[in-house]
Amino acid sequence: MLELTRPNEGEAFAPSIPPQEYVRIVAGINIGAIGLTSCQCQLHNRMALVNRADEIRPVLDMHAVCQSFEQDASWVMVAVQHFTVRFFWNEDVVMLLSCGFQVDYVSPEEFTQEFFDVYGSLALPTHTIPYAREMFQSLTSRMNVPVFVLPLFRPDDVLEESQMMATSVE
Repeated sequence: MLELTRPNEGEAFAPSIPPQEYVRIVAGINIGAIGLTSCQCQLHNRMALVNRADEIRPVLDMHAVCQSFEQDASWVMVAVQHFTVRFFWNEDVVMLLSCGFQVDYVSPEEFTQEFFDVYGSLALPTHTIPYAREMFQSLTSRMNVPVFVLPLFRPDDVLEESQMMATSVE
């Protein structure tokens, strides 16, 4: 099982795979399927969400894991991206939303931990966030609370943030 390793707080995103190798592997990847693996919602304080909406602070956590194996002369990577949003009012969690999506990839090249660290940070979220956005928006609209829309994900944001951190450290 490969797990996405992210830099610690304040550390720059530093890929450990050479760019040429990453491009070579990405060029051969095909997406087989994307599907929901889990979904959960917990509403602890509807009144705070409705009456104190401007004081609510959503905090998003994304986590990805994958398995890779050889099948029929190809490599298969089954990646699962989990999303959890905790909605805080003061220090209390007033609502929790979470979901997970599985993406099946096929490639002639083997998927390594070094590859997944980069792919899981940049490409995997671009495949799964549209599904999580729709899920969270749909759930909150049916819960009679202010509708929550997950922000758009831009891989450039990850790279720019990493470059800014690296520059500020030098």
